[in-house]
Amino acid sequence: MSEGMRKNHGFTLVELLVALALVAILATVAVPGFNRLITSNRLTSEANDLLSTITYARSEAIRRGTHVSLCRVTVGSGSVGFEVREGDSCNASATLIRAARQIPSSIFTTNFNNTRITITALGLVDIKAQNMPKDGSGNPTDIAFVLTRSNEARTICLGRTGRAFINRGEGCSGS
Repeated sequence: MSEGMRKNHGFTLVELLVALALVAILATVAVPGFNRLITSNRLTSEANDLLSTITYARSEAIRRGTHVSLCRVTVGSGSVGFEVREGDSCNASATLIRAARQIPSSIFTTNFNNTRITITALGLVDIKAQNMPKDGSGNPTDIAFVLTRSNEARTICLGRTGRAFINRGEGCSGS
């Protein structure tokens, strides 16, 4: 091969700098979106855990043919937990069936002031109408557990029929 037809192998410094600049631009665009994705997935996971606990409490009430209570407990400082206990009590003497994963209290709100929700052997929520949360017109509405992170929310809604579901955002529309 003659000296004039020599093949170059590799990249020039200018080509490497252009490629590095493109990678830097793509990274600055992608990282905030990735952080939102992580936050959204964490929120969805926490909402699914709570929904699973509510559904489990209902299925255990039906399976056992007796009342089962979903009990909200404060765990340590800054966390809320839920326990499923046999019977219509949240006392330590009531048999613990399941304890759910803790949720940071900083992201948790609810429209239900009681710490216990009793589910009957038929799978219905056993709460007197006067204790149910009310809408703006004073009519009983679903119990809403709202989890919020970085301006994004998931609402776990529980109706008197025992049906529970998750809504994106705040509120229980669609029940």
